Amino acid sequence: MKTFAMWGVAMAVMSVVGVVDAAQPAVTAFKDAAKIKSWDAWDDHKKPEPPKEKPCVTWKKLNSLDPGLKEIGRLAVRDAKDIKSSKWSVGCETMDRALDNCSHKSVVFAVPEPNSGRWSMFERRLGMFVHWGIYSVGGWHEQEEMRRGMSRADYEKFAGRFTAEKFDADALVGVAESAGAEYIVFTAKHHDGFCMWDTKTTDFKVTNTPAKRDVLAELAAACRRRGMKLGLYYSNPDWHHSNAHNDKATHQTPVQPGDEPDMAKYAEYVKAQVTELLTNYGEIVCFFWDIPTKIDRQDMDGLVRRLQPGIMVNNRGWANEDTSDYSTPERSYAEGESDGRHVEACDSVGAQSWGYRANEDYRTLRYLTGRIDAFLAGGANFLLNVGPKPDGAVPEESKAIMDKVGKWHKKVRDSFLNVANLPKLKLNSAPDAIVTRRGDTLFVHFPKGLDASGVDLRPLTMKPEKVTLLNNGKILKATVELMPSNAKNYGRETLHVWGIPTDSLANECIVLRLDFAPGALRDF
Repeated sequence: MKTFAMWGVAMAVMSVVGVVDAAQPAVTAFKDAAKIKSWDAWDDHKKPEPPKEKPCVTWKKLNSLDPGLKEIGRLAVRDAKDIKSSKWSVGCETMDRALDNCSHKSVVFAVPEPNSGRWSMFERRLGMFVHWGIYSVGGWHEQEEMRRGMSRADYEKFAGRFTAEKFDADALVGVAESAGAEYIVFTAKHHDGFCMWDTKTTDFKVTNTPAKRDVLAELAAACRRRGMKLGLYYSNPDWHHSNAHNDKATHQTPVQPGDEPDMAKYAEYVKAQVTELLTNYGEIVCFFWDIPTKIDRQDMDGLVRRLQPGIMVNNRGWANEDTSDYSTPERSYAEGESDGRHVEACDSVGAQSWGYRANEDYRTLRYLTGRIDAFLAGGANFLLNVGPKPDGAVPEESKAIMDKVGKWHKKVRDSFLNVANLPKLKLNSAPDAIVTRRGDTLFVHFPKGLDASGVDLRPLTMKPEKVTLLNNGKILKATVELMPSNAKNYGRETLHVWGIPTDSLANECIVLRLDFAPGALRDF
């Protein structure tokens, strides 16, 4: 199972041992970092003795060299060589100067300030994606215009049937809350170019439909009322704009009569829209570009960050793969896709479409909880998508799924908080299981399910004080014994947990909590 890196927490690719307290305003990560809870208390820290590699680059030093780092809030390097080759647009010179004075090459993370948009993403790990636009009128797929080969004129007719008459922003936020989601990412503009806010840049917008409502403004207000964070999705392709055809990118429709492809002109249109979105709708914690343009325009992300300091920006923008804050694998995850960045995976309650589909094939609870668990346990974020109907109502099937996900998530949520992933610990009878640790507690996740009512947790050989099945709170039986399947080739007693009601929980991901005596995991 892939381990997903989080800034401020030891990265697996850097082989950092231990977990650093992510609540501190800055972190220098190195071997045995788990022994230190606060750099400010370093000199007062006596037991155990501080590691020999005392950090020579601290947040105060970095900030004194370049105060701008406090606002930018993102920097992660392994050593001086990484700095020299880095394409990141911020912090490189500062780190080069700082590390020149170091006797060793520390791993340094400039961690975001608490309460910023970035920090919210670490704390708010499960989100709800919302794909809503005039494509819902067709009830087929959000890319219907391209996939069916519709003319632009025919597709534009969908706008005349978009009513949003049942749209209730508070109810939509309620759907997110029912799933345990703590932030929403809303499709401000999808590939069709239709704008779900009252933009001044085009007439192809929601306020020019029978709805005659700025639904984004209503959603932003509801999010503020209910303490829900809001992020925005914005498509780079725009099938309605005469300048937007881009031969370098995917998801393009054929050039139509009257079009004049010109990405420089289109970029100015995008900047005007982004300015509206990040100026008129309050705090936006993350910006989800979609479909990389493969055109290097660093000013695009620069505009986003200037308008919303602290915002997180994904890696699907204007050639921003090296400067983005997080990667966004969709439905599936390719090994190495995170490239050291934080990960926000996404999937939908529907198997066929992200937008509303009239005869959708809905995902099983077993599939969704397994997917969510795998990413959250690995340190990533996860967006679970719903697609409202053209009248604004969320399909009853979608609401039921979100509610069931929420009931599962509420029971197992504690297993995702303040834990360190142990990717090298492979369990004998469940090689796909994910094991995480918090102090004297281990959490064992089974995102791909169990095939029996018990598990041999080899190579664990110590008995916990208690084993809890988080799905229902049941205390399970645990013994350290020689298992028949191990007797010949392994020949050692191992931890055996049994009595799991696997069949009754077959439709959700199972998570175990193992509480050990203080210090029992010291050498683990």
